[in-house]
Amino acid sequence: MKRLKSAMKDKEIKAMFAFYKHKYRGKDSFKLYVKNLLEFFRITMDIYCFGDRVPPKNCGKWNKIGEWGRAEAIQYWSQLCKIKYKDINKYFYSVDDFSPYT
Repeated sequence: MKRLKSAMKDKEIKAMFAFYKHKYRGKDSFKLYVKNLLEFFRITMDIYCFGDRVPPKNCGKWNKIGEWGRAEAIQYWSQLCKIKYKDINKYFYSVDDFSPYT
């Protein structure tokens, strides 16, 4: 996760947080947002951006052949980070509004 954070510029994270906080009225603090955002990227980036259906390391297996789709990745992330269902899109669109995620 440190590599991911170092690859992103602070101003990019702050811009995503601005969408989250102001446009979508997200309630999490900046510190919690960054923590959840980094997990979001770790868990969902391969399936959303590259179509890689293999769950990331330590995320379990989702079916008999060890694959998952976008819905399972988002579900796993939201459960891991304790994101309420109504807040999932606030995170997703804060990223997608900054730069298309898919």
